[in-house]
Amino acid sequence: MRSLLESRPEYEIVGEATDGQEAIRCISELQPDLVLLDLSMPRTSGLEALKEIKRIREQTRVLILTAHKNEEYVFAALKSRG
Repeated sequence: MRSLLESRPEYEIVGEATDGQEAIRCISELQPDLVLLDLSMPRTSGLEALKEIKRIREQTRVLILTAHKNEEYVFAALKSRG
């Protein structure tokens, strides 16, 4: 995903996180316009990270990526978006 976005001049990648806690920290520090977020992340789940991201920086848009086919994850993510 990073390589694809880096190839487009209209996008600037300002950070990358390996787990949910790091993602939350990056949002707070870097204040991005858009976050690509996986629901399955170590330490803090994507759903928990989403809730915290929207709490600390409501204007950041979040695009969720997941391999989960379970509708519960989708509905939980939609509820968490605020």
